[in-house]
Amino acid sequence: MAKIDLGVGVYEIDLAAFDKDGTLIDFYHLWGRKARRAVEAVEQRLSGNSMLAERLYRSIGYDPTTGIAAPDGPLAIASMPKLYAVCATVLYQHGLSWHEAEAVTRETFARGLGALPTVD
Repeated sequence: MAKIDLGVGVYEIDLAAFDKDGTLIDFYHLWGRKARRAVEAVEQRLSGNSMLAERLYRSIGYDPTTGIAAPDGPLAIASMPKLYAVCATVLYQHGLSWHEAEAVTRETFARGLGALPTVD
């Protein structure tokens, strides 16, 4: 069993869970880059539609101009499957069939958002 030293005592633990609030990493740097990569991939796949990109950013709660995520928005608090559902919904509302929207989400948005972080 693993142990963790919290300064006031050593505890045996089975699991440690961390959320994406910036406790271990710079949230805005990591998730902002992932959000941009994901939205740009969708935009490129669908022939550079900037209006769609704006809607995706707004729907996930990210401002690409300031690099800030809404603290109560999906990017900051939602699970990955929920973020994918947001993207697919925006694509569906943009005119894709639901199956196409899910495929584009899976093949572009999910790959960008789920990409492993780089060293920088």
